Amino acid sequence: MKHYGDRVEDLVITYIGGGSRGWAWTLMSDLARAKDLSGTVRLYDIDPEAAHVNEVIGNSIPHNFRYEACPDLAASLKGAVHVALTIVRQLNLRVPVSVDTFRPAIAKRAIEEFGVELINDISGKVFNFIGVLSGFHAGYVLTYNRANDEHKTANLLSDALAFFGRNVDQLHRAGISDVIIDPGFGFGQTVEESLSLLDNLSALRHIGCPILAGISRKRMAYQLAGLTPDTCLDETLRLERIALAQGVRILRVHDVAATKQMITQIANE
Repeated sequence: MKHYGDRVEDLVITYIGGGSRGWAWTLMSDLARAKDLSGTVRLYDIDPEAAHVNEVIGNSIPHNFRYEACPDLAASLKGAVHVALTIVRQLNLRVPVSVDTFRPAIAKRAIEEFGVELINDISGKVFNFIGVLSGFHAGYVLTYNRANDEHKTANLLSDALAFFGRNVDQLHRAGISDVIIDPGFGFGQTVEESLSLLDNLSALRHIGCPILAGISRKRMAYQLAGLTPDTCLDETLRLERIALAQGVRILRVHDVAATKQMITQIANE
């Protein structure tokens, strides 16, 4: 990556899920309007043909970026984490920086080289991260990924409680006290299961950790209502209201302004 005044060249962006239609095409449109940026966009997807289709579409748009379908995940990520975190740190934002990863090596580098304050691990495999986190003061988001739960039964809520009980205790015994728990809506759960868990989310409060919920643009916010990820804002806000009432303290959102307005309205009720 090179800086020339207000211009940035040779920027490397890796898009995981680069075979998607809506979000990938939105990225293409946004980059086409960014006249002060140029570089390469690597498109990785579990469907390589879909990534290749987006490569062709991206390279047909007049702009300063070259699109490359990348069949190998490791190769697509090479250098991209460094670029992304460098840009974020240069912005001098006075807010904690979080990195989403299920790879301990990336978490370690993010903490050591860039002082990242929070690691958000969607795998739920605590044993992979204890060695990385125990020597630092970074926080950890522990996600209940039902797809990876080897102890699951037919009772989702009971399984989530058992999972958090086991793993939060393990983290605390390792000296990792800054733990946030995430019920993992959509991770190995049906829409109906996620909605049922949402209605009973207050049961997680006795774990003693702040609860984070990611509802925005997930299937639970649009599938049963016959909506799409781009048209489900009202339903997302309705479900997020329920989450807050159940004790959730952190929301992962796409529509920041609308969510802020909703929280302000709740505070004034």
